[in-house]
Amino acid sequence: MRSGWIALSLWLLIIIGWFMNLYKLTKYDFDTPLKAEATRIVGMVVFPLGAVMGYLDIEDDNVHTEDIR
Repeated sequence: MRSGWIALSLWLLIIIGWFMNLYKLTKYDFDTPLKAEATRIVGMVVFPLGAVMGYLDIEDDNVHTEDIR
């Protein structure tokens, strides 16, 4: 039973991280440089990577950080 709760918690963290990545992607302005946008788009396609990237802050000069946090 304990391993079931751990697995459920892990899946919830992964899913929440992926949606956080999607949310942060929508807050970018898609002006050059496109470093942060490109890595977040790759994270949308590669599910485990997107789940981790949702918890990371990628510094970019043209991002509206007050909207993300």
